[in-house]
Amino acid sequence: MLARLREFLLHNKNTKQTIAKNTIWLSAGQIVSRLIRAIIIIYAARILGSSNYGVFTYALSLAAFFTIFVDIGINQITTREASKNHDLKQHYLATTLVIKLILIILTALLIIFIAPSFASIEKAKPLLLLVAILISFESLRDYGYAVVRSIEKMQIEAGVNILINSGIVVLGLTALLFKSNIELLILSFVIGTGIGTTTLFWLIRHQLKSTFVNFRISLIKPLARSSWPFAIMAAMAAVTTNADIIILGWFRTPTEIGWYAAAQKPVQLLYLLPNLIAVSIFPTLSRLAHNDNESLRKILEKAIHFVFLICIPLMFGGMVLAPEIINFLYGADYVAAVIPFAILLITIVFNYPIVLISYAIFAYDKQKIMAIYSSLAAVMTLILNLLMIPNFGIIGAAVVSLSIQALRNTLVWLSLKRISNFTFWNCLPKILLASSIMLLIVWLLKLTGFNLFINISFSVLIYMGMLYLLQESMFLEVSNFIKKLLKTNSPYTF
Repeated sequence: MLARLREFLLHNKNTKQTIAKNTIWLSAGQIVSRLIRAIIIIYAARILGSSNYGVFTYALSLAAFFTIFVDIGINQITTREASKNHDLKQHYLATTLVIKLILIILTALLIIFIAPSFASIEKAKPLLLLVAILISFESLRDYGYAVVRSIEKMQIEAGVNILINSGIVVLGLTALLFKSNIELLILSFVIGTGIGTTTLFWLIRHQLKSTFVNFRISLIKPLARSSWPFAIMAAMAAVTTNADIIILGWFRTPTEIGWYAAAQKPVQLLYLLPNLIAVSIFPTLSRLAHNDNESLRKILEKAIHFVFLICIPLMFGGMVLAPEIINFLYGADYVAAVIPFAILLITIVFNYPIVLISYAIFAYDKQKIMAIYSSLAAVMTLILNLLMIPNFGIIGAAVVSLSIQALRNTLVWLSLKRISNFTFWNCLPKILLASSIMLLIVWLLKLTGFNLFINISFSVLIYMGMLYLLQESMFLEVSNFIKKLLKTNSPYTF
């Protein structure tokens, strides 16, 4: 069975097996690495205190705001074109790499020399040089991942992710144990990411061989034509993602930023799943778009069905257990993060399907639609945060985030409906029923004083049992796939 499992996890056999394999590797790599990284983030929040943790978060967010100039859609275009155009693959890789390097250098200079002028928290300014180096390594790493995804070898990405975050944890814990210093903490992120990025480029060196020989200036124009909507989306995403922290820095204290960051981090970790699935199916969607729309629709519907199976009970259970979760992660000093955390948890039911739908739109080369909606979301984020944060602080910021997700989700869903007549409503009744029963169990166990982990474990079993009793189709499909995978003589199909 071990040989069979190794064959399944390391080789591409057919479309469904490749998607499943890629999702497993990406999930394993991202979840394990993010959980490892969560150790250092949570420990740093406890050791640094909410004020210094707020300064740390503010410096990263301020620098991330300037990444609008480094992420202009090159990564998505690299994955899409390299997976579709095998004859021009080396030319696309070489050309996009040169463009990416130029953008990284320009962005680093902006963070070092321009970003300090925008900093409203003085303690954050000395950190920006280290943060600029960190973002440069991260941008190179993300480009390397785009190359890996184009050849659908996600096991490389998984391994590098674990290496990077393990290095960050070891170095970060060492730094915090000997001296609770923000500069040393960021330096640990720089060194860990640098080691991982270097390893990644060594592993994909054959894909990027003869970069300057294969560079084609003639490809820049078509790349620009395809990537400008991605560039707008990246710029607007940087605004949408970081505006709340930056505006909190204008009107509120570093302590409140620390509380809000504590509420955000667990939710951002939960955002991983739909991204992992979307990245895994994106090469397949790109090949099917316009060629086999019916197969694309079926794959998309299954993916959306699967993420609803997970995000709905996560939202219900997480909101009820929000005080216990925040107290366990950060301690009593972060009790103010409970309400923003509960509000932000609602965003996952909007985020999970919208990520998949967005990638389907990219596969149809309709990213201009997404650029328009991203711009609208960014403008609304700025206006609403400026209105809400001065009066309502971090709760206002959380409400704005939820409102923007809901608006954007509705607009993007309607756009894909005009391209592909997909649906997912028929999957919701059984999931909602099972989740509601699970929610009742969570609430009753909480009232009777059960331990957080016992509550979560028992509630998960109740939820899965209800799905089985209701004969929920996706739950049964996933269960059967796992059973077939573990059987020695069964095929890879599901």
